[in-house]
Amino acid sequence: RRAREAGHELGSHGHQHVPRCSISPEAFEQELIRSATVLEQVLGEAPRAFSYPFNSHLPGDGEICGRHYLQVATVDAALVTPATPALDLPRFTWPGPHANRLRRRRWLCTGTLAWPGR
Repeated sequence: RRAREAGHELGSHGHQHVPRCSISPEAFEQELIRSATVLEQVLGEAPRAFSYPFNSHLPGDGEICGRHYLQVATVDAALVTPATPALDLPRFTWPGPHANRLRRRRWLCTGTLAWPGR
């Protein structure tokens, strides 16, 4: 809640943090729904983004995720361009000291990285 109140957009990482490859498409969709529901109850706002636990994803998952989220991230190292699909965004660890202990990841929606203070 403190991170949300500080202006951070929080996304879902799953409710039970299970690898996607270990559950059925139906169970995966229920995992997405449950996570979004609980986060909305806690934060007062439904998350708009999802990131796969263990970077485990399967072909066709974008269609399932797209029913519940606007953005989906993997941890695959890839360049973000204006053509990068919102349901297949690369994510990476911030390459320097974190400004606070709540900031561990950055979404790269624009293809650029804004450094604090610059």
